[in-house]
Amino acid sequence: MKEYQVKIERTYTTYITLKFPNDGKNHEEIIKENIANGEEAVWDLIYEKELEQMNVDNQWWEIEEINNNTTTGALSNDTGPRN
Repeated sequence: MKEYQVKIERTYTTYITLKFPNDGKNHEEIIKENIANGEEAVWDLIYEKELEQMNVDNQWWEIEEINNNTTTGALSNDTGPRN
């Protein structure tokens, strides 16, 4: 049996809208910090909008034969080698 690993690179752009009061704070810096620090509320919104807006452009892919003798488990009961 031969195995192949397929690597696919995709690119897409997602837009989110964040609203802040007009209070004189540096909101751009706050947003940067929240994104960099993994702020859950911001990233949840990003993930939600990604799924809504996703228009994927397949840019590149690669197929590589995997050369090893390691037996791996089947993905489901009806696929893979039988012992």
